[in-house]
Amino acid sequence: MYGAHFAMTNKPHPLRQFVVFLVFVCAFFFTHTNIAQAAELPAITWEGGREQSITMGGATSTKLWNLTIENSDGVSIPFFRSAPNASGFVVYSVTLPDDLALGTYQVIMHGPNGEVSRATTVEIVESTMYLPSHDPLGIAALALAGLALISFFALRDETMPTRCTTENSNDVITFNSSRFVRWIDFLRFNALHELVNQSRFLTKIIASGSYMQALTGPLVVLMPVVGLVVGTRLGLTTDMTSTLVPTSVALIAVVIVIGILDALSGVVAISSYILFSLGRGHVQTVAHVQTLVGLLLLACLPAIAASVTRSHKRHITNHAIAIGVAAWTVHTLVLSMNSLSQHKNEIVINAGLFAALAAGAMLIRCLGELVALRLTPQRSSFMTPRIEQSQSPEHFFIGLGAQAAVIALFMNAFFGFSWQIFAATIMLLLPLLIDRYSSNIPHSLLLSRLFSRGTLIVTVLFVVGVGISRWINAMPLLIHERMQLMALLLCIPTATVTLLRCFSRPKSQIVTS
Repeated sequence: MYGAHFAMTNKPHPLRQFVVFLVFVCAFFFTHTNIAQAAELPAITWEGGREQSITMGGATSTKLWNLTIENSDGVSIPFFRSAPNASGFVVYSVTLPDDLALGTYQVIMHGPNGEVSRATTVEIVESTMYLPSHDPLGIAALALAGLALISFFALRDETMPTRCTTENSNDVITFNSSRFVRWIDFLRFNALHELVNQSRFLTKIIASGSYMQALTGPLVVLMPVVGLVVGTRLGLTTDMTSTLVPTSVALIAVVIVIGILDALSGVVAISSYILFSLGRGHVQTVAHVQTLVGLLLLACLPAIAASVTRSHKRHITNHAIAIGVAAWTVHTLVLSMNSLSQHKNEIVINAGLFAALAAGAMLIRCLGELVALRLTPQRSSFMTPRIEQSQSPEHFFIGLGAQAAVIALFMNAFFGFSWQIFAATIMLLLPLLIDRYSSNIPHSLLLSRLFSRGTLIVTVLFVVGVGISRWINAMPLLIHERMQLMALLLCIPTATVTLLRCFSRPKSQIVTS
């Protein structure tokens, strides 16, 4: 009985047999899968136009391997081998060209004894990141264009002729019967009166559309509405996951055109877009801040930069220069979007188209200003502020800090973060401090006559800067060292001209505190 019972207890139960079989099958399946996966070479994805690396360890670090990346068309690029680190790993790096053909490549290991083996498979995809260090001469050209704009502002005399404050006395077009028009006229006038001695930049933005308001009366309110609609459309249609630069060429073109016709409307458009990007939580890095600052300047700076290059006399030459400066500013800012966002953007391809549109819009603006001066001289004067020579210290330093922040952001985007960009920023802004707080600056008649030819001076500065950039690029230095040196040396000509400008102004124009 006990024997029979013993036999019964040692007989495998069918359910137990099934469980054991299932465990065995699962173990075999997963083991087979892992072995198969281990036998396959790992495949990785790289972007062209960037430096890529492979880390080798274990037995591979004891041999002097030579690595190359190759494809079936015969393209072969060697890796550079670094020294082993404390862990015994060796890093092999390679810089892939921007124009490297897309597709599948193999990383081949060449041993010291002639043995050859395949390390991994690489899929080269189109690069979406932008590294300014890969195009030092192009970045230098953009920086020189920006410094030229700073020179234009420095060479411009901000004193304005006395404006008449009697409205509608000799105007051909009048809006006396409209209370709404009188209200918006006084609204702009009061805003300019409050800001004129606080922020020169904001004053120019608000005064930008005065000629249009003088001509069209109540219709001028449509421009900010158009800006709001365009900015909202940009915020709703732009994919902000990879970059904050909009991809719609048509909408950016509209922003540029309305920004040149009325800088305030352009600011409204980009401000609404900025609110969308903030609300969706996509402003997270310095590159995002740089991008938004660049877009804001694209919406208002072309009109302001063009206006400061013109004298009070309306000559054809002044209008031609204004049109050229507006197109130049737009072209420079659009090309800068890759550096500001650290990403390759589609709108940069259309920089020439945007510049042409800016030139056309500036021509329309110049004609509109001429018509406004002839048909509505009193209303135009009423809404154009007279810039005084006094500015409170707190407002002066707030404006100086804003200029320093913008210059530092652009320097960081172009040349990378280093102490040189802060030294360059101080170098560019120091003449403003000297101009304000040095009341005994001697006046030079020779410099005054020389700086009256502002366009010629800026052209010479640009040519000198190109020579400096090419000289630095030919130096036997690492790329980041060359970029840092450019950030410092390219600012010297502009800073020198800005400093000499302080000695070319008559005593009546020297700003004192």
